[in-house]
Amino acid sequence: MEKNLMQGNALTMKEVNRGLVQNALQSLKRATKKQLAQHTGLSVVTVNSVLKQLILQKEVFEEHTVPSAGGRPAQLYCYNPNNRYIAVLFGHMLNTYCTLELRVYNLFKECVFAASEETQEVHIESFVSMLDSAAERYTIAAIGFGLPGAEENGNIYLNDFQAIVGVEFLNYYHVKYQVPVVYENDLNAAVLGYYSTMAQPVSNVVGICFPATCPPGAGIVIDGKIYKGSHNFAGEVSNVPVGVDWNTLDYANLEAVQAAVAKLTAAVCSILAPQKIILYGTFFTPQVCMAVTTQCVQQLNHLFVPEIEFSRNFIRHFEIGIAKHTLEQMEPTLVLSR
Repeated sequence: MEKNLMQGNALTMKEVNRGLVQNALQSLKRATKKQLAQHTGLSVVTVNSVLKQLILQKEVFEEHTVPSAGGRPAQLYCYNPNNRYIAVLFGHMLNTYCTLELRVYNLFKECVFAASEETQEVHIESFVSMLDSAAERYTIAAIGFGLPGAEENGNIYLNDFQAIVGVEFLNYYHVKYQVPVVYENDLNAAVLGYYSTMAQPVSNVVGICFPATCPPGAGIVIDGKIYKGSHNFAGEVSNVPVGVDWNTLDYANLEAVQAAVAKLTAAVCSILAPQKIILYGTFFTPQVCMAVTTQCVQQLNHLFVPEIEFSRNFIRHFEIGIAKHTLEQMEPTLVLSR
């Protein structure tokens, strides 16, 4: 019993050390053994042992040597970002068709492959052909779906694409490809992506998207983490009673739209008090932005007004966020099979 426990502890320690060196090299991209030891707090001997394993698995490769202080040149080790990949998938409506999108990223979050398909109806197998195409080219270690709606414990209980509601969708892809499959609300992913691009991150950010074709939704990031609330329901701001029927709102009537956006933004700011709030919408002209900001300040009585930003970069922020979220969930030893 004691021998088994010691062996288990030794294996756990090896995995911890491996993870430390992996994370350090992913961050530094290239480093010497000494630099890795300083970065991880491990001994040079331990770092050397881990590097040998990672080189055998083609996760790390040796580059040129670099001068060292008073000794022989030191070997430089580089992380191989193309050792494994992640696939992220999402969908958005364009006129009467739904466009399904696929992106494949390496471990440095660089997009190496993109594909799209149009469909009139999204069902459980809609993403299979694109995933199979990616699997033929790349070693995929995790799959991430970014779709409008809510999920809890693998059960998609709310989604704009009704055919994928239920427990079967995510489990279907996990069983088929035998890799971790993660799901994130598109708004949450977009705000996470926006947060990660900020030059000077703040402690909390809220994003609200006004698609014009359906009611608005919001994403919340606190200290770099998505806040989902009970049952992952946080962000369903179209239910906030501000006297606006989002299903019938005429987006051609800019005065009505400005008032509606300002009311909801002020309400969200009053409840969550974010340091920064970003509003997404294709109708945000300079004049609309100014009107919304002015009305928000008035409704908040000048007591608390966060920095308000307007953006048309929803898809870009979303792609950054869903890639980051999926990479964080990836188990390094798994690869996708067909």
